[in-house]
Amino acid sequence: MEPLISIVIPTRNRSKYCIAAIEDILSYDYPYLQLCVQDNSDDAYLKEYIMSRKNDPRLIYKYVPEQLAFIFNVNDSIELATGKYVIMIGDDDTILPSLFEVVEYMDKMNIDSLCSIPIINYYWPGAHPQHQSGYLTVPKQFVEYNEVSDVDKKLKKLFQKGTIRYLKYNLPKLYHGIVKREILENIKNKTGHYAGGLTPDIYLSIAISTLVSNHYTTNFAFSIAGACTQSATSQDLNKGHRGLLKDAPHFNLRGDYEWDSLIPDYYSIDTIWGETALKAAAEMDMPMLRESFNFNYMAAFSLLYNRSIFDIAYKHTFNKWKGIKKSMKICSVGLSASSILATYIFNRFKNRFKKKELILEYEPVENISDASKLIKI
Repeated sequence: MEPLISIVIPTRNRSKYCIAAIEDILSYDYPYLQLCVQDNSDDAYLKEYIMSRKNDPRLIYKYVPEQLAFIFNVNDSIELATGKYVIMIGDDDTILPSLFEVVEYMDKMNIDSLCSIPIINYYWPGAHPQHQSGYLTVPKQFVEYNEVSDVDKKLKKLFQKGTIRYLKYNLPKLYHGIVKREILENIKNKTGHYAGGLTPDIYLSIAISTLVSNHYTTNFAFSIAGACTQSATSQDLNKGHRGLLKDAPHFNLRGDYEWDSLIPDYYSIDTIWGETALKAAAEMDMPMLRESFNFNYMAAFSLLYNRSIFDIAYKHTFNKWKGIKKSMKICSVGLSASSILATYIFNRFKNRFKKKELILEYEPVENISDASKLIKI
């Protein structure tokens, strides 16, 4: 029986969370499901657990004991998928049964890609600084599908805004989004890999956006974005994932990697995303995206957001320019920063008078399986 949807999970040294995800996903008896797990852990704990699941043909598992760069582990996990559609999630995430309804709708309507607008977030115990006992947030949602007719314009606007906060543009994505596998194969045929650069999320979003014929959004959540204590989300909440470029884990086992000269060479979410976005544009032969990239906006936002490393960010943003050119660049970035701050203040003021979206909150929630049981759709 050919799978309709392949769920791919790359994992490394987070067996506790990955086992919880596997248990939750395989608890559904959907016959057209395929779960692909690429395991690059230092120990065989997850491998030994998999033996208890060996009779479920829906589970595809590969263990690679030699440590891989994160991006290579992701590529290998996608390689395992044989379903018509693919979704990638983290090893601390899970899916909801609504995924099967959504992918069947996509198959019926011949939709290339689809993403959910509401995001259900679950913070494992210890991951959120204000909610230490496990915390779940569920936004209001309903069954509705909408075609996005201006993907090209949204993609260009993303670069005009320095590739900051790319998720708000509702572009196609593989991470917590659903994509036809043939689109992913086309990316690999063109570039030699499914995901390049330093972080797969934004690379795949941009690459997929350049190839889809139709893309939809839905107000129907079909996955839970989990965050464990080691996750990038938790690290960012706790002011991690920023500093000198040499300390960025993205370079581990990456070989000789050429950092794009347009991006300030320090470590933050914004610079890593910006650098990978430019890599994706280059490898997908989209030079007009690089031409529209707004350095001033990206640099200003990153300086404001990473105030805890302001000295490093400032130095590595402006050390390439001398004299009057440097002064002009500082002035341009400063103007962008003023615009960003003005927009932030305006939105804060506007939201005080805006009816807030209904969000259900649950705490404590011990694990992600309990979180999925709490969600009523």
